[in-house]
Amino acid sequence: MKSLSDSHTVLWVPRYWPAVGGTEFHSRELAQNLARHQSVSVVSHCTRTEDLHLPLALAAAVAEPIKKWDQSVCTTTLDPDPQWSWLLHVLGSQRSRSKVASRLFHLCFYKALKASAESALADADRIHFIYNGLTEAACLAAIIAKQRNIPFVFTPNILDTSDQGSAWDSPSFHWLYSKADAIIALTSHEASWLSAHGVEASKISIVPYAPILEDRNPIEEQGQHNHLLSEKFILFLGRLVPEKGYTSLLAAFNLLKQTDDETQLVVVIPAEGSSTAFKDEMAELRRHERVHLIQDVSQPMKRALLEEAAVLCVPSRRESLGGVYIEAMACGTPVIALNRPVSRCVIQSEVDGLLVDDSPEAIARGLQRVLSNDAFAARLAEEGFGTVQERFTWEKVTNQVLGVYESCSQEAPVYYRRAA
Repeated sequence: MKSLSDSHTVLWVPRYWPAVGGTEFHSRELAQNLARHQSVSVVSHCTRTEDLHLPLALAAAVAEPIKKWDQSVCTTTLDPDPQWSWLLHVLGSQRSRSKVASRLFHLCFYKALKASAESALADADRIHFIYNGLTEAACLAAIIAKQRNIPFVFTPNILDTSDQGSAWDSPSFHWLYSKADAIIALTSHEASWLSAHGVEASKISIVPYAPILEDRNPIEEQGQHNHLLSEKFILFLGRLVPEKGYTSLLAAFNLLKQTDDETQLVVVIPAEGSSTAFKDEMAELRRHERVHLIQDVSQPMKRALLEEAAVLCVPSRRESLGGVYIEAMACGTPVIALNRPVSRCVIQSEVDGLLVDDSPEAIARGLQRVLSNDAFAARLAEEGFGTVQERFTWEKVTNQVLGVYESCSQEAPVYYRRAA
């Protein structure tokens, strides 16, 4: 049996860097850290930011074969068999509206991508699938792992499911849970959810992500946004989608302005979206007094904004972990989040952050409390920084993931059975 350091792990991430997104960035950082200990490569279906407007099923159908090195990690974009590509595209465009199209897409996906995937996985000693869409790809990964008799590790990235149903409870996902030799949950809430839904507890390990922060660039800070760094501002960092809670924050900020004539609101969003609705949302934000909208900042500038903000407030309703909170805490910045199960796994309210109810009034009260009480804000910032050092560093995360790999490599594999 190979030692862990001599083995080869393939991370399969459907949408991967340089496409933007939390999972995209964190899986890349994980790959780079794992590569210090063993051979690591990545396979994906989409790596282009310009394809973000495409559903992942369609991006996979039109993917071109690309192999490139990202430092010490080889990344490969899987390309569909040309004989199946057109049909895959047609079915992919209909799968969300038709159960028949969805089932046919699943079968077509297997036919179209199997050869490309098997080639990319030829010398893998384990497959670690990190989910950010495209359940069919996860099923194909599990099938290949069992056919090759190598471990299949699954990170489902389950979003907060505390008040609604979820695709993670589907027959396909339950099949994936049964086939996985190990499952990585990001939080104790996610682990509890999995156990409550019939997943074998002995398979589950809790391993979070750590912050991604590059060093600041003083020259860049002299650019168009430099004036904001000297202001007192609230920072929102996330996508302009309802579940991120930006409309609640905007309403809360309008309430705060009734008694606060100084603080600014800085909204930082990724470079995505070209739809009319998206442009309308941006235009609406820009109409508000003391609201500054910034699109697509660099990693060094992101760190500068995180470090200089008076408070980070992202009242998100659906998160798998909440990496932006951890990044702000690592920068010594107080954090306000909604009082939800996932947030409670990262933030201890009144100790290393503040959790508030989901209403503009509650968010405004939280902001007022942090902004008007320097001692309270400083204590939250200090404790938050300590929490990151204790629980959320890449050294700890990498060692925990390596421990998962080692444990499932020593156990008898789960044998393949056809997916439901």
